[in-house]
Amino acid sequence: DSTSEDMRIATMLAETHVAVIPASKIFPDAMSLQKELSELQKSSPRYLAFISGASRTADIERVMTIGVHGPQALHILILED
Repeated sequence: DSTSEDMRIATMLAETHVAVIPASKIFPDAMSLQKELSELQKSSPRYLAFISGASRTADIERVMTIGVHGPQALHILILED
């Protein structure tokens, strides 16, 4: 159940994230993904982490800091369909 706090926090605490993705699920840009995201909203998962790059925050004294949340390393394995 992706509404579980334990499942949601997994996207932020791991030092290394390994993503295994079928080639058919790779989109050229965020706009091309819109139909797929709309379909996901109709069913599970109820929580979706849409990660587009390193996190950014300027919470502390308005100083921009990059990479505060999330993994330090990302490995992507693309599987042929």
